[in-house]
Amino acid sequence: MQVRRDNFPAVFSHFKELLETCDFYALDEEMTGINVPEVTESITFSPQDAYNSKRLAASRYSIIQVGVCLFRRLPPSSSAVARYVAYPFNFLLFPQYTDDYTAEERAGDVVVSPSALAFLRKHGMDFQKWVYQGMAFCDATRETALRARLTAHDEAKGTVPTSPAAATIEGAAAVPTPLFTDAEKAWVEEGQRVAAALTSRVEASWAAATAASAGKRPFLSSIAVDGGKEAVLPVQASRAAREHLELLLQRDFPQLSFRARRAGPSGCAVTLAVLSPEEVAKRAWLTAQRSERLLLDTLGFRLVFSELVRSKKPCVGHNCFADWLFLMHAMDGALPEQLPHWKERARALFPCMWDTRYVASRQDLFPRGRFGSLSLGGLYEAYLGASPHCTVELPLGFEGYDPMTLLGTSTAGGSASDPAHEAGYDALMTGTVLLNLLAEAGYTLETAPADLSNKIALFRSLYAVNVHEGQADEYTPEMGVLDMQHAPTIKTHHLESCLAAQDVADVALYSVTAERTLGVLPRPSSAAAPVVPVEAIVQRLTENCSRLLTAKAYMPPHLSPAPTPPSPTPSVSIFPMPVLECGATGGLRRTLKRLMPRNPTAFFLKSRRL
Repeated sequence: MQVRRDNFPAVFSHFKELLETCDFYALDEEMTGINVPEVTESITFSPQDAYNSKRLAASRYSIIQVGVCLFRRLPPSSSAVARYVAYPFNFLLFPQYTDDYTAEERAGDVVVSPSALAFLRKHGMDFQKWVYQGMAFCDATRETALRARLTAHDEAKGTVPTSPAAATIEGAAAVPTPLFTDAEKAWVEEGQRVAAALTSRVEASWAAATAASAGKRPFLSSIAVDGGKEAVLPVQASRAAREHLELLLQRDFPQLSFRARRAGPSGCAVTLAVLSPEEVAKRAWLTAQRSERLLLDTLGFRLVFSELVRSKKPCVGHNCFADWLFLMHAMDGALPEQLPHWKERARALFPCMWDTRYVASRQDLFPRGRFGSLSLGGLYEAYLGASPHCTVELPLGFEGYDPMTLLGTSTAGGSASDPAHEAGYDALMTGTVLLNLLAEAGYTLETAPADLSNKIALFRSLYAVNVHEGQADEYTPEMGVLDMQHAPTIKTHHLESCLAAQDVADVALYSVTAERTLGVLPRPSSAAAPVVPVEAIVQRLTENCSRLLTAKAYMPPHLSPAPTPPSPTPSVSIFPMPVLECGATGGLRRTLKRLMPRNPTAFFLKSRRL
């Protein structure tokens, strides 16, 4: 379901109801950029280095789409295959801006990366719709400022909900009295007297009609009243006087309507009308609807984020470290500088996080070569239409991502558009992949071991971020990593040939620089296969391929010795002179005695000979 600024108020209440009953939800995002040009990400990055890079990107770029797909398990049927129903929502986001926003209320600039926009354009992104129909969003600090703005707006309009008991004599002080001329004061007082008389006369007529209806309450707005239900006040040129009277009447006579219309070149005539209880209820309902609509238009996706946090439901993404950073920066607040502090905040917001890329990369669960690709599309294709574990259904209203819809063809015979890299569809794929991965490994979301959750893969990294409290980040290579130095002319296929000649296959190669490559060794293909230590492979490469490369076992950052602090710069003095404390008696004499040679004459003659 596409969610934009115009239909978000109608969708939001339905979304909250579905979130209450779902078992888990999947997330995906599309951004205006993902990498910053001043940082070249490397396979040798530590988790903190990777966090620093993505934190900088999250603070610079913006979110375009957020996909949220809610999954709910259906009751068991005769089939042994688990059945789920999915509700994919694709939220389109664009920051709201008005000229009168203060610095605390205003969103940051929208910065775009040309490469990211080219990628999204290639996959059919409608940027016109993004700008014109994207819904607002804000973080926690801006939400506080914007809510205060909306409250002040309601108070100025007199639309803040109040109980009847609030309209008391003491409440008169809540309406400040501006400085008026005597004529303006008299007009305001006359308006109050007219309002009281009109209300009393109309309500008396209604009470008589109700008493004469033999217990059946009539529709009061249709009952004729002697003298009518309206009164017109004299023309008033002062806008301040008119607004002051309106506030007083809203407080004291909520059943009155107040209408001002132009009468002459410099004034307005005010008409007062008594509303029936039905009309008062309708007006209150419309006022509440307008206030609610204004709130939804102003806060937008921040309200969805708050509901997700409040639910504490398990959430899943694919290769989603950047997604979490972007989401938390945009909806929660500025990201902390240190990775452990971010983990602490992430645990508080989302206690149970899953990453399908991390789960699929666990070679203790899935044999080597089980998946041709660990990309989201590759994993989804591995299960699409052939899963023996579970089925996922889309209800009416969410059929846009149904395979039957996507397989449709145009009248010209062309294939239907591919929704891949639309955040809502990617979220649907992510949740479907998680269900199948866990089922293939023999688990469900409830029975899966704890070491599969709260671990997030780092893109092009040897680490996975461990969000569990008090636990170190996971170094994913189990069999070791080769660190190979070579000439710039040596390419990947040369390295693969060298490794194959040493009976080493399926090594994942990652270029660090033009002259350096890391090779991650795979797990043995079976339990019976021999385990070849990385040192033995290094020795073989040294003996047989020394003309092409030099190899050693890679030392990851978390095992590397701490860098030795630089030695202090030597003093220009020939002799190191100790610092003398003020008041130290005899300090200089003792220092000179220690530095001077024991036999000065012999020392002088010796230096002359030299």
